[in-house]
Formats: sequence, structure tokens, C-alpha cells
Amino acid sequence: MDRLRPIVIGLILIALVGGLVYFFYNRVKSSRSGGSTTPTARTTTNTLNRDPNKLIIWRPAGDLDNGQAFNKIIADWKVKNKEKVIDYQVVPAYLDYEATVVEALAAGKGPDIWEIRQDALPRHRDKLAYLNQNSGQIALIKKIFSPVVAQDLIKNNRLYGLPWGLDPLVVVANSDLLSKAKVQKVPTEWTAFAKLASQLTIQEDGQITRPGLALGSISNVDRASSILQLLMLQLGAKPTDLAQQQATFHLPQNDSDGKLYYPGLDALKLYQTFGQPDSLYYSFNRELSYSNQLMVEGRLPLAFNFLSSVPQLKKVEPKLRLTVAPAPQFSLKKIPVEDKPAEVSEPVHLVRYPILVASKPPQAMSQANRVAKADLAFDFLLFATSEQNAGNLARANGLISPYLSSNSQLARYAQSFYKGVNPGTVEQIITELGQQVIEQGVDPGQALDEAAARVSQVLD
Repeated sequence: MDRLRPIVIGLILIALVGGLVYFFYNRVKSSRSGGSTTPTARTTTNTLNRDPNKLIIWRPAGDLDNGQAFNKIIADWKVKNKEKVIDYQVVPAYLDYEATVVEALAAGKGPDIWEIRQDALPRHRDKLAYLNQNSGQIALIKKIFSPVVAQDLIKNNRLYGLPWGLDPLVVVANSDLLSKAKVQKVPTEWTAFAKLASQLTIQEDGQITRPGLALGSISNVDRASSILQLLMLQLGAKPTDLAQQQATFHLPQNDSDGKLYYPGLDALKLYQTFGQPDSLYYSFNRELSYSNQLMVEGRLPLAFNFLSSVPQLKKVEPKLRLTVAPAPQFSLKKIPVEDKPAEVSEPVHLVRYPILVASKPPQAMSQANRVAKADLAFDFLLFATSEQNAGNLARANGLISPYLSSNSQLARYAQSFYKGVNPGTVEQIITELGQQVIEQGVDPGQALDEAAARVSQVLD
């Protein structure tokens, strides 16, 4: 047996080496095959892309139509650009998409065009090419897109990306539970919406056996941070100062009569009301299951979530019948649960959204080729995000068009909550703010001031 052991070990090592050679050969072969490929390593493009007639495009995995709409955009663009080459790659979900792109760009082997969410733009702006005011495109974009696009994507008269859809925070409703309650339509005004949430809540001996609306606690409510951001914006809070260097959502605002009010504080109190047993609008509490779990189990009539979440919920439970409604607005100039002034001039819909951006061409290229490469990239960006193409791509992925011509109130009144170069950290700070006030009983004013100070430290 001892004599055979070296032979067996040797055979095993030969098999392992052979398997690894075969694996890496096929991986490299796939990454160089052209067309739509899938990156399998952090720097998939193995050589510098110095060709001014070639575009490498990376997007994250997750298209609901398996990329059909985007592939059609590429095919249509190629009709008028037959001599140009596009290498389109989808970064698989098991890789950290942003880290993969950033590492590849640092090595000079990254994509010419890539997709990020708009709130990631501040931390990547230094890597990106842009259109300046002289191009004539900026003035047009301000006219045809939702106003939030110019607010987020233009800085110092430079345009750094273009959107193909908007993902608004909406009310997700269980159609069957609403039908049983004989509710034909989800109210679009906060007072009526709060009353409906209360009516849909079922209690026994003072205990909620079926919640009406996932609102009022933090730890078991999906998108709690986003809901707080929506309420702050709707009540008139300003996320930051004009320079976007200091958080200001904790500061007072003036109403039409010149009186001061605190929209950030009012937002916290309104959110908290839905979790207070002695409130008229008591609808949820911390002891209940996580909101998404209740939704897929058919035990939650109403919840806030982003529009893109609906297909994901239906994927978990295909028989689930869901409908969506716009986030409720304040029609009266006061919040529905407190007789406090809260000046609201027009609707506000919180959105996040995907954008296509162009990388700065490699320094190794000649100046003429760098200009040609950037021009080609923006030619594709403008084509891919045209009204028709953006609309098709948005519909294929369950989002809404970013164009004003869509006549969508959500697009016309869309706003975002600026989070600087650390959006994930800001999200967590606002979540912790809610937990401190609503679940731990910390003084709201003190918690709000401390949260704003923490956000100010991570904006840039």
C-alpha cells in the first residue's frame, strides 16, 4: 500500500492540473470571443483597449428580459455604425460589480461604457468622461428629462451620464386583500392613506394579528431608510447645503407665514405614529415578521418599496397578485397626525435610477484617438438613452421612462436624496436614526442632530 501511495497521489495531481488548465483555457477563450460575454474574473479585458473604433460595455446582471432590450439597442446602433466594434459583457451577480469595474479601470483594462446607479456617481466622477455645455446637449437634456436628471448628473455644467429608467418608491398593494376589504383604489393623499392603513389592520385583544401597512418600526420594515428620506423631502427638508458638503435635513425651514418648522423632526414623528398602539393609525410593530416575508405570504395589504422590487417579490411567490400606486402626498399643509405646519408646494416622489456612463479613455492613447473614443462612447450613450430606447429598456425591466414626455407624475416630480460619495453609509446612518428614535426611545431632536453630523462627515 505504501508503494502505491506516491503513484496514486501523482495521478491525482495530474488530474487536478489538467482540470485547471482546461478551466482557465475556456475562461480566457470565453472572455475574448466578442459579442455578449460574461466576465469571470476581475479584469476580464486582458489588453488595453486603444482602438478608437471599439467600445467595451459592461453592465451588472439582473435584466428581467435577460438582456434582450439592451442587445437590440446594440444591434440597432450597429446598423448605422457597421465599422465599429462593440464588446458587451454582463458582470455576473457573484462578483462585486463596482469593485470589478474599478479594479479593471485602474489596470487600464476596464470598460469604455458601464452602468451604475445614480447615487454612485459622486464617488466615480473622477473616472468619467463628460459632455460640456458647449456640446448643446445639456440644455436639451434639461428640457426633455425628469428634472432630477439634471440635478444629479450635471455638475459644473458637465454631464456625466444618462438614465434609461426611473425606479420610484411606490406603494405595493396585495390586490386580493384590498378586494376582500372592498378597497378599489389606494389613496394618493396621506390622511386618507393613513386611515386606510388603520382600517386594514386587524387586532385581537390589542395585538396586531394582521398589519395594514409596513410602517412604524425600522428593523423589520424593508426600505425604512428610503421611506424616511421620502417623508423628509415631502415635508420640505433639504438633504444638504447648496455646496453638498453639509447635511441639513435636521435644520428648520420657513413656512409661507415665515414661521419655523422642522421637517426632519416631523418626518420621524409621522413615521413613528404608525407603530404606536395608542395612535389612530396604528398599523405595524417590531414584533411582527419582516415586511417582505409578510408580503410574499399574502399577510400584508400595503408596503412601501421600489418599483423594481415587484418582479422580485413575484418571483418568490408567483401566485402573488400585486399592484402599485404612487407614494401618497400631502395635499394639506400639515401632516395628518399633528397640527404642525409643514409647507408642501408640490408632489415629491423619491427615485433611484440606473445610468450609463463613459470612462475616460486610456492615457496611453494619442490625444486624437482619446477624443475619438470619447465621442464614440457618447454617441452610443445618447442613442441608448433616446426616448424610444430608454422607454423600451425601462419597460423591459419594470421601471418607468425618465422622459417628461411620458406624462408620468412620478417623472415630473421625481427627487433624489443626495448621499455624497458614501451612499451606503448614509443609508445606514438614516436607518440607525430611525432605530434610535422609534425603537430605542432616544430624543428625536438629539438623534437627528447627531445623524446629520455623521452624514456631513462622509459626504465627500
